[in-house]
Amino acid sequence: MKRDTAREFAGSGEPLVAVFLQEIGSTAPLPGELFVKRYKVTQAECRVLMLLVQGHGTADIADWLGISQTTVKSHLSGMFAKTQTKGQAQLMRLAMTSLSPARMPEERGQ
Repeated sequence: MKRDTAREFAGSGEPLVAVFLQEIGSTAPLPGELFVKRYKVTQAECRVLMLLVQGHGTADIADWLGISQTTVKSHLSGMFAKTQTKGQAQLMRLAMTSLSPARMPEERGQ
């Protein structure tokens, strides 16, 4: 905005306000591709994580992907090491918050 135009608006007595809204639910919390790049997880590990985040258990994930439950657990172990998480709950929390627009503060003692 040019200075003269800004002065016109400022001197007009009209309030100047800009409001930007974004629906929180419409933003994907974690695109799989970004997670893979950031934590260097494999595509197979990422597929397991995406199903886990959707609420599936390890047995369902194994059936869905056509792999053994042992392989699912191996993928999870690999992600725990790469992301420095200690279990599924921490891994899911990281997945839901690490790349979302508003990052949750870290818990004390972790």
